[in-house]
Amino acid sequence: MEVAGQYALVTGGARRIGRSICIALAHAGADVVVHYRSSERDAEETAQLCRELGARSVAFGGDLSSAQETIAVWRAACDELNAPPTILINNASVYRRETFSEVTAESFDNAVAVNLRAPMILVQQMARDLPPLGVEGCVVNLNDSRQEYRTRWAYGVTASALSSLTRALSASTPDGIRVNELRLGPVLTPEDREASKRSDHAKHAKLIPLDAVAQAVLNLIRDDSASGCSSSLNP
Repeated sequence: MEVAGQYALVTGGARRIGRSICIALAHAGADVVVHYRSSERDAEETAQLCRELGARSVAFGGDLSSAQETIAVWRAACDELNAPPTILINNASVYRRETFSEVTAESFDNAVAVNLRAPMILVQQMARDLPPLGVEGCVVNLNDSRQEYRTRWAYGVTASALSSLTRALSASTPDGIRVNELRLGPVLTPEDREASKRSDHAKHAKLIPLDAVAQAVLNLIRDDSASGCSSSLNP
């Protein structure tokens, strides 16, 4: 799929990895909806950066832990630019620091809702809206190359499950809609670390550049032979 002329929805697109992907898509010629949960100012700034690159771009908020709001995000994206997105980047995730003994039913349900159910719902919406128009679609699920965490237990469980979900979606979507996964090694220091530990980690850790992540996403979109694939990117 050629990126230029496409219409993309990026969940969690306001900051960090999501912002870099939004900007890369805009630079490649796509129009972009920047989804956010609470970072409205950052999302508006990201949309403005995309517009400065010549893209049509808007920011839209929604809580992906709610099935109804997840559907509303898709419908709003359709309404904003008068067409359904042809590119879907599932980047938003819950990355809570909790061990197995600390996880509650509520926090586990929240991780499953955002990290697994929301991508499924959004792909389902794409699979419903694109075939009648006779246009192709491409989904990239952002995931973690490390899928077992002692201190982010629910996140690790959903990361492993997201790989299975990607394969199941790829086997279930209509012809012309490709679903792939990009599994990332360390990219950025977690924001919930203490400032001193973040600084020390940034000095010594080997991290993947944001530009490399964005380029890997573009490569998956452009590779029409990639369907149900799990690609990895490490430092």
